Amino acid sequence: MRLAGEIVAVVAALQGSAFGQAPPRPGGAPVGSEPSDGSNIRWSAGLLIAHPQGDLADEADTSLGIRADVGYNINANLSVHGGLRYVFVNAETDREEALDSFRYYDLGASGRYAFDLTGSALRPFVELKLLYAILSVERARSDVNADDPGIGGRAGVTYPLRPSIDIVFALGYTNIFVGEEGFTNHDYTAAWFDLDGGIQGYF
Repeated sequence: MRLAGEIVAVVAALQGSAFGQAPPRPGGAPVGSEPSDGSNIRWSAGLLIAHPQGDLADEADTSLGIRADVGYNINANLSVHGGLRYVFVNAETDREEALDSFRYYDLGASGRYAFDLTGSALRPFVELKLLYAILSVERARSDVNADDPGIGGRAGVTYPLRPSIDIVFALGYTNIFVGEEGFTNHDYTAAWFDLDGGIQGYF
């Protein structure tokens, strides 16, 4: 009976360590606490599916894109990031005037707050972004070529795969107000709703 009790205790301890906690970060930091020695700088990269909103929805269909950024952990929950996002725009085909080319990419700076969930390796986060976007739409009779600021938001979750690698899933929304250099009759609203997935690591 004593042996059976010891086996049950060992199994319970293994289950608690395997499923209740994430793998330790470099330096042995626990879940919910980023390490302070050599791992405050992070990198992240991923793929995204972007759905156009606003006036942009008249020009484009759902498109694929890529993103990459680097960040710095201010403390265990707060970090700042800078990155690039490029959308391979799938131009709308059901229109009277064909598009010769369509490009969109943006540079962004953001602040992120990550939440700690007691007893879970998942870390939800919210992010606010300031953007500088490049939009180029070339048609046979008129063009839109603009570089304008914008704002955005993102919410997602990270989960550790290894001590220094997380998977990341997030939903985001960005809105760029293009000035009248693009159209003479109204301002042009370029917005995206996107779903992205990728990985992040720590230097």
